Amino acid sequence: MASNKGFLRDGLWIKRTQSVYTPAQVSRWLSKIQYPGSVSGFQPDLDSLTHLLRLSAATFPFENTPMHYTPGHSMDISAEGLYERMVEGGGGEGSYCFGLNSLFLQMIRALGFRAYATAGRINRETSWHLEPAFLSVGHMIIFVQPTEGSNETYVLDVGYGPVRPILLEEGAKIMGATPSETYTLVRTARADSSLGETFAARRTELYYLFQNHLQTLGSPQKSNGDSYAAIHTKTLRSLQSLGSCIPSSRTNSSKPISTASTIASWAGARGRSGRTLSAPSTFG
Repeated sequence: MASNKGFLRDGLWIKRTQSVYTPAQVSRWLSKIQYPGSVSGFQPDLDSLTHLLRLSAATFPFENTPMHYTPGHSMDISAEGLYERMVEGGGGEGSYCFGLNSLFLQMIRALGFRAYATAGRINRETSWHLEPAFLSVGHMIIFVQPTEGSNETYVLDVGYGPVRPILLEEGAKIMGATPSETYTLVRTARADSSLGETFAARRTELYYLFQNHLQTLGSPQKSNGDSYAAIHTKTLRSLQSLGSCIPSSRTNSSKPISTASTIASWAGARGRSGRTLSAPSTFG
């Protein structure tokens, strides 16, 4: 199988897409997250993307209080609604994954990044060594190709994810919020696949598990004198990419199985919850 280290299937490029936000709105967002720079002087690259991600995560909380404490029990995640609530709002408002990632996606597009969003599913299984147990589609993550002239691809998630983009490559590692927290991207086969173990079936069913390993430093003591066990919190994140020219297991041909068939499944979570995500979407 051809290597796709750091790239989307078949070396796909993400299209440059115009943002829904104006330069004035982007400038206001940069000020909100306390980015030390302006729109006019901004240089899109991996370092600046990482800086934006960390500032956004520190500024906007993951919250859905309007779903619980308003008559309509809903949240406005339109581009205009997100801007008014999170950027113009002064009460530290945030959103849930679709709101947080949607705002970030449109803002980085306005700053010159080639970025694309896809959906995900939460994994109910909290133990890292057990097979994922996915719920229905209900999450959002972002693919970004931050370097001009390169299709090297990174994955980020302002909702549940780490505070740094991670390269779309098996074994890629990044530090989490602290030196004791490590995120690793792992490629594996879907346990729930009904396809056979043919080359084509394996190719279409391979996906990524994003593992977060958090371990305590030292051996702090509980009040009763028992030692804490080392915390091994491995949150799973999966990503499945189906290219538009996947060989058929029946015909062994390279005829495209769809005209726009790049599909991604991503599983992910934050902290000790062990929640993970995965789901389909089409690149455009």
